[in-house]
Amino acid sequence: MHRSFFTLAVAAPIASGPAFAQQSQSQTQPNQPAPTIDERRDNRQDRIANGLCKGTMTVGEAARVENREPGISEQNGASRQIYRDKHNGK
Repeated sequence: MHRSFFTLAVAAPIASGPAFAQQSQSQTQPNQPAPTIDERRDNRQDRIANGLCKGTMTVGEAARVENREPGISEQNGASRQIYRDKHNGK
């Protein structure tokens, strides 16, 4: 019984590894520009919808994450402004 649980625990991440690697690889290409705020928001929305469809996220969890969206957007804007101020040549 313990052996089958261990096998499942090891096999599941290995089986999903290529899909995860492909997703993370596309986001970390060295010559690609960083995703825009809108692209990042869309990605978060897709992840929330995926979690709801698969049943791995409850409606309450999705609502809580979506309520944090304005704060995340503000942080993105502040981060962009910091970058601009650091690299404005002054």
